[in-house]
Amino acid sequence: MAQTSFRGAAPDRTPQRPKAPGQLLLIPLPRQPRHTLLWLSVLAVALGAAAVWRTGATRQAGASASLRSARVKIGRVEQTLRVAGTISADHRRTIVAPYVAGNRYVNGGTSFALILRKLAPPGSRVRKGDVIAEFDRESMLNRLEDYRDWVRQHQLNLVTLGAQLGVRRQAYRQAIVADKARMEKAALDLKTIPVRSAIVAEHLRLDYEEDQARYSARVSQFKDYEISEAAALKRSQLDLLQATLELGRISRNADQMIVHAPLDGLVVVDKVYRGGQWGEIQEGDAIHPGQPYMQIVDLSSIVLDAKINQVDRERVQLDMPARVHFEAYPAVEVPAEIVSVGTFEQAHGWRGSYVRDVPLRLKLQAEDERFVPNLSASADIVVESEDECTLAPRECVFQEAGGAFVFVKTEGGWQRRQVELGLSNNIVVAVTSGLEAGAEIAAEPPEDVPDR
Repeated sequence: MAQTSFRGAAPDRTPQRPKAPGQLLLIPLPRQPRHTLLWLSVLAVALGAAAVWRTGATRQAGASASLRSARVKIGRVEQTLRVAGTISADHRRTIVAPYVAGNRYVNGGTSFALILRKLAPPGSRVRKGDVIAEFDRESMLNRLEDYRDWVRQHQLNLVTLGAQLGVRRQAYRQAIVADKARMEKAALDLKTIPVRSAIVAEHLRLDYEEDQARYSARVSQFKDYEISEAAALKRSQLDLLQATLELGRISRNADQMIVHAPLDGLVVVDKVYRGGQWGEIQEGDAIHPGQPYMQIVDLSSIVLDAKINQVDRERVQLDMPARVHFEAYPAVEVPAEIVSVGTFEQAHGWRGSYVRDVPLRLKLQAEDERFVPNLSASADIVVESEDECTLAPRECVFQEAGGAFVFVKTEGGWQRRQVELGLSNNIVVAVTSGLEAGAEIAAEPPEDVPDR
């Protein structure tokens, strides 16, 4: 059989041993010529150089793409001062439980209990004169009817006593007249003594003396009798006056148990400690005399009572504009202005005595039923502002000893540029020169721009 010729080395015809379990089978490769290996090495070096160049370009492009930047724009810049406080009303009325007066020892003291029977719903709007609260006054009305009867009875007793005293006085006077007539008759009988026996004459003298003594005693006792009658009459009059005064007190108590709104406004119900926790006062609660339980708030006079640090006191003035934010309503922003600034600083016990605050009051320039007293709120007071300014983000402006500078993006790359600054706040800076609106500036120094 003719043998087939191969270029290069002849393949190894040595028979292979069978592969043992778990052992790799090694197959020998044919030998390559030296010039082929050389070309393969050159190709590998070229591919490696291309990969390195592409990696560097990719890194440079990625670095340029990841560089944070912003656009310069035209707008308004403000310097604000934030204060915090609570909402209150400059024009409001606090409703307190009435002081129930009267004699508590008559018919017991249950008539003086102040139990809320009706109460205006919290957050409702009321008009002046509307009934906003009513206490249970059933016992007080019963007491009122009793005292009306007592006053009528004392009036009748006074009339009866006056008539009785008049009758007794007239009877006493008749008795005096009778005693005087008896004494005068005894005096006439004494004139008959000359014709009388000694015994009869003695009896006549004794009768005269007795009648004279009785008349004198009756006349002298009449003054005391008149004083006694006047005292009895005065006592009856005082009883009538006392009953009348008590009737007036009870009538006022009954009227005070129905509470009317003193002005137009919003109903704000106070809180009370009940069942181990604080809750709004509601119908059925017992209120103590003089206890505040409600406020009527004029929504046109809502203010923010805040405090400002004494260091910032000179920066604020009356009529400065502000914006009020509510913790309960984060999306709500209400314009306001400063209407009052305290004169004296105040210190707090839980802070150092050198840390003092000045009270501040801002009036809200909008009305809303949600703005009720005791809400937590904050205000941004506009201390200084400028309009139509060239604004740059604060993080894009860099500072050095020679002044401020920015990195502006141009067609040839990033360029360092000196700028002059104006009014600024925590977010933006007004650039007065060196920068125009619409320019793109870097928020961090680019790597390909020198520091100088």
